[in-house]
Amino acid sequence: MELEQARSRVEELRAVIEKNNRLYYDQDAPELEDYEYDALTRELKALEALEKVADGKATKIIIPSEIQGLAGLAEGIIQAVKPVEQTVEKQEKK
Repeated sequence: MELEQARSRVEELRAVIEKNNRLYYDQDAPELEDYEYDALTRELKALEALEKVADGKATKIIIPSEIQGLAGLAEGIIQAVKPVEQTVEKQEKK
């Protein structure tokens, strides 16, 4: 995943999570199952961590082999949440 794609995905995830926070906490009308929401927040955290590394804002010194591991972790998370993305896309079309 390219950096710009990751940043775009971060913005998308933030919007979906924010919307679902409002629905859950303010309106008592959640659209996502807990596991779907959890998968989205895990994906967001992983992408935010990669974004910090790319921007040089990481709070830990990371060696190149760790960066590759983080990228692999993020890609694994992305693949795991694809079914959740499809659910979210269906809800957004409503």
